[in-house]
Amino acid sequence: MSLLKKRSLPISLNYPIQTGLKWGDFNEKQGSIRVTKTLYNPNNHFEKYQLLTPKTKGSVRTIRIDEMLINMLKKHRLKQNENKLKNRLVYQDNGFIFARENGHPQLRKVIETWLKRLLKKAEIEKNITPHSFRHTHTSLLI
Repeated sequence: MSLLKKRSLPISLNYPIQTGLKWGDFNEKQGSIRVTKTLYNPNNHFEKYQLLTPKTKGSVRTIRIDEMLINMLKKHRLKQNENKLKNRLVYQDNGFIFARENGHPQLRKVIETWLKRLLKKAEIEKNITPHSFRHTHTSLLI
């Protein structure tokens, strides 16, 4: 979880797409992530979610990622594998890149709480959401 906790993936993906990513979507050799689904979890319950297709056909895509992000994902996978062993009695491996300690996808509310704590610690009083980073990244690409 540390990769998502440290920062949002440095690519222009919204929260439901990022948290719906699975290891099968990551292609280390090609340096890409395949977007084919979005996580729908309106009640913010870690077991009651759906994986849906993105809103538009154009949203299904392959995104190139740089070497830094590839290395971050590889380190994250190693930590996640350690967590699987540590929690093997309760871990449900659904293949999520951003999984909770029990293997279920991470909740939006938890990520928003982490971000609020970081903003408070940094003494930033602006209302910044995880979605804000998507717009920032897109603007920087222009």
